Amino acid sequence: MVSDNVREMGDRKAFAQKFDKMSVLYEEVVERLHKAYEKSSQNYNLRRRNVDLNAGDFVWENPGAF
Repeated sequence: MVSDNVREMGDRKAFAQKFDKMSVLYEEVVERLHKAYEKSSQNYNLRRRNVDLNAGDFVWENPGAF
């Protein structure tokens, strides 16, 4: 019985250590995803133009877009 309790305590410590590492990894993943989002949005917005359209304006329709 003592060996079972010792093994269980060791498993808890190992789990706690893994859990601490997982929270650190999670934060790093969130940070990297945020940086990737910012970078891709900057690259996309380089080719984007602001266009102000009003009712009755003539626009060029791209028939292949839909």
